[in-house]
Amino acid sequence: MNLLASPTGRKILFAALYFSEGAPIGFLWLALPTKLKADAVDLEKITWLTGILVLPWAFKFLWAPLVDFARNDRWSFKHWITAAQLMMIASLIPLVDKNPAETFGLLTACLLCHAFAAATQDVSIDAFCISVVQPSERGQLNGWMQVGMSLGKAAMGGGALILFDWIGFGNVIYLLFACAIIPMFLLHFGTRNELPRQPVRQASKSSAMLEIASRLTSALRFRNTWLAVAFALLGGAAFKSFEIIWGPMLIDAGVQQANIGWFASLPWIVSMVVGSLIGGYASDRYHRPAVVGGFAATTVASIAWMGYLVHLNPTHPTAAWWFTLGAIAFSIGLLTASSYALFMDLTWPPTAATQFSGYMGATNGCESWSSIAIGIVIAERGYAVGIWSMCAVSILVIPLLIFMRVPQSKAV
Repeated sequence: MNLLASPTGRKILFAALYFSEGAPIGFLWLALPTKLKADAVDLEKITWLTGILVLPWAFKFLWAPLVDFARNDRWSFKHWITAAQLMMIASLIPLVDKNPAETFGLLTACLLCHAFAAATQDVSIDAFCISVVQPSERGQLNGWMQVGMSLGKAAMGGGALILFDWIGFGNVIYLLFACAIIPMFLLHFGTRNELPRQPVRQASKSSAMLEIASRLTSALRFRNTWLAVAFALLGGAAFKSFEIIWGPMLIDAGVQQANIGWFASLPWIVSMVVGSLIGGYASDRYHRPAVVGGFAATTVASIAWMGYLVHLNPTHPTAAWWFTLGAIAFSIGLLTASSYALFMDLTWPPTAATQFSGYMGATNGCESWSSIAIGIVIAERGYAVGIWSMCAVSILVIPLLIFMRVPQSKAV
């Protein structure tokens, strides 16, 4: 069986791999912040932790060249992915029998190691995808990848919030292990060794590195590269920060932890999945920068409306709160699938791990700085002002997409 041989097989494989990426993300940026808030940890301390944990994703481009360079017949992208997943598991073992609120220092250290491994896995999966998938298929495939990501977030985000009360923190960690192991088997037994369509020449290690450096230098000379980095670093401020604080916000409004978990596992994720599929399809059918700009504006508008509802009644969630949260999740799905396809359009396959991880690193950098910033603003001025401040940043950089030139054919 070779899942890479057919479009359906590729969708299954990369959805499963992104499931293994989404599980730790759901745990670190929804379940853990909400649980810490329920255990009376200060929100500013929580957002500081989440902001720090994003840093390995933000700076993964520093070691991404190693993933591009250190490959041969015996060590492929599959081996990079597997090594990273094993390290993810090992880094969480010390937390199995600990209370996260009482061992904050150990929690931070272990999760930083986990984040480093997860970021390396992310680099390897994205480079693997770029090396085996045609540009015309990227939008739809990114939609299915976001489906896998969303299901992983649901399992270890909202699902973990429900399970904390039933099986305890340590057993939830064991489930996180399973989320990494299962896709690992599918990767190894469901595919053959990949052969990149445009491999780096192997005349010598020094010449290969010089070739990679030359291509990256060339990429840095183009306006599109810097426009993409600027948009990635600033454009997602509204939704990246909101994903961190909406669970603690509902806790402060009196919503039970388990109820947040149920909403995050079902309505939130279903809305995001539907949005991802529609966003991926639309970005394949229409000009990507225009599609991404429209979806970004929709996302900012829905989050700003949530801020208005919180401003009106900060302690008594109404039906409008829940409906708006669903609309936000749908908009995030639209924007994520389409924008990732756009970043892939701007990536050269032989340096895929390095260049694409640079775009993704900027996206994660946005999550880091916006999480810390919104925590500071909320501590001073409340949730509504914090939400609106991040919306203002996002809306200001959407016009950058007007100046981006991507061929209508979506060719790299």
